[in-house]
Amino acid sequence: MSLKKVLIAGPISDFGGREIEVKNIANALADDFDVDLLSTIPMTKDSVVLKASRFNKWSTIDKKIYSSNFFIRLTSITCKLFYGRKEPAYRLIGNKINHRFFVFNQKYLETLKAEITKYEAVIFCCELTTKWLEEVIEICKAYNKTLIVRTTGTIKSIPNTIKSLLVDIDSIIIHSTNNLNKLLEISKNGANTILIDQTTLIEEDLINIEISENNKQLTYGYLGRFSKEKGIIELLRSFEKLDKKLVLAGSGPLLHKVTEFSENNDNIKYLGELQSKALIDFFVNIDVLVIPSFEEAGPLVGIEAMAAGKLILSTRVGAMMDRLKRTKNQFWFDINKDESLMDVISEIECFSSETRIEARRELRKIYKVEYSKNVISNKYLNLIKNTIKNKKHQVS
Repeated sequence: MSLKKVLIAGPISDFGGREIEVKNIANALADDFDVDLLSTIPMTKDSVVLKASRFNKWSTIDKKIYSSNFFIRLTSITCKLFYGRKEPAYRLIGNKINHRFFVFNQKYLETLKAEITKYEAVIFCCELTTKWLEEVIEICKAYNKTLIVRTTGTIKSIPNTIKSLLVDIDSIIIHSTNNLNKLLEISKNGANTILIDQTTLIEEDLINIEISENNKQLTYGYLGRFSKEKGIIELLRSFEKLDKKLVLAGSGPLLHKVTEFSENNDNIKYLGELQSKALIDFFVNIDVLVIPSFEEAGPLVGIEAMAAGKLILSTRVGAMMDRLKRTKNQFWFDINKDESLMDVISEIECFSSETRIEARRELRKIYKVEYSKNVISNKYLNLIKNTIKNKKHQVS
C-alpha cells in the first residue's frame, strides 16, 4: 500500500527557526507519509532542513519553472555564462529578457497549483502575512486538499484577505498562547487552531550536559540574532554596569555594536556565530541563559536552555510564560529598566547552589515530558493524521 503524499511548503531557506520547524515536521512524518518539500523562495542543498533528515525530496518554485520551460532555461543559462554568475542557472530566471515575455507572478501561481494538486495534504509553514498564503488556501479549497498552516513569527496583524479565509484552513498550528490569543482576538474563531511548541535538533547533546556549578561566579549567556527587537544593546548596557560575566554568540545587523561592547569590557565576551560542537560548548559554559527580547515567537533558544538544564532569565515574550509557568524558574525582568534586570540577577544569586541546581533539573524534566523530540513529533503526526481523516469524512 503506497503512503499518502504530503507536501511541506513555504518560504524555506537554508537556516532559521522556520527551517528547523520544517525539519522537525518532515522527520515526524517520514515513516507514515511520502513527504516532499517545496520552497517559495531560494533554497540550497545545504539547508538545515536537509542535513541528517529522513527525506531528501525537495525543490523550489524557481527550479520548477526553470525545468518546465525551454526558453526560460536558455536565457537563464545565457545570463549565468555572460555575467559569470556563481549561483545555479535556475536562480536567474527573473532576468530582464524573461520579464519581457512572462508574467512571473502568474508563473508562480501556475506552478503552485500544479504542485499542490499532486498531494493529498499540504502543510504550509509561514507567517500569516506571507506572500502566496492566500493563493495556497484558495487552491486547496478548490481541489479539496487538506491544508495545515504552521504559523511562524509573532502574530501582530492579519491581512483582511487572509482573515476571511482562515475558516478554510483545516488546522492552524501555533506555538505560543500569546500568538493564539492574538489570532483569536483578530479572527474571532479558534475552532481549527492547535498549540504545538518547538523542540530542538540537538536534544541528545543538550540533555547529556552535566547539571552542576563549578565556579563561585555565575556566567550569563545570550545566544541569538543581534537585532533591535532582541534587546541586545539594552542588555549590554545593563551588563556594563554589573560585575558579572556575560558571553554572547550569534550574528546580525548589530554585530559591530556587540563587538564594540565586548572589546571595551572584560566581563563581556563575544564568541562568534556558533555551529555544531561550539554550540553545545556554549551551553556547557553558562549557568543562566538571558532572553532580553522585546518581541519573540518562541524563542527556540529557550527550549534548548531547558534541555541543557540552564536557568532562564527572560522578558515576558513569546512562549516563555507557557514553558516556565509550572516551574520554580520565575526570573522575569523588564528590558527597559536596568534595576529590573539587576534585581532578578540578585534574586538568582541569593539562592544556594543546591536550590539553583534543583531548579535546573526541574527545567530539564519539564523539557523531557513536554518538549522532547518524541513528544513534539507525536503531536504533529497525530494532528496531521486526524486532520486528513476528518477532511476525508467531510468530502465523502
